[in-house]
Amino acid sequence: MILFNKPKKKEIATIIVIGMRNQVIITVRIPAYEYEQIKKLVKNGKYLNFADFVRKAVKKLLESEVMS
Repeated sequence: MILFNKPKKKEIATIIVIGMRNQVIITVRIPAYEYEQIKKLVKNGKYLNFADFVRKAVKKLLESEVMS
């Protein structure tokens, strides 16, 4: 399954979802300064890599939304 969300004029994110067995691959655009901040956290050993940061951020947000 492949889904593609073309951004509207005011949106900055393009999301591509590719379904695989129990996983999906998602591509999203973020501002360069946020990417640089994430790279610093990875370099400092806080996260294994960019994907690790994103997985943990999504999990934390989902947990907080479900709990509220």
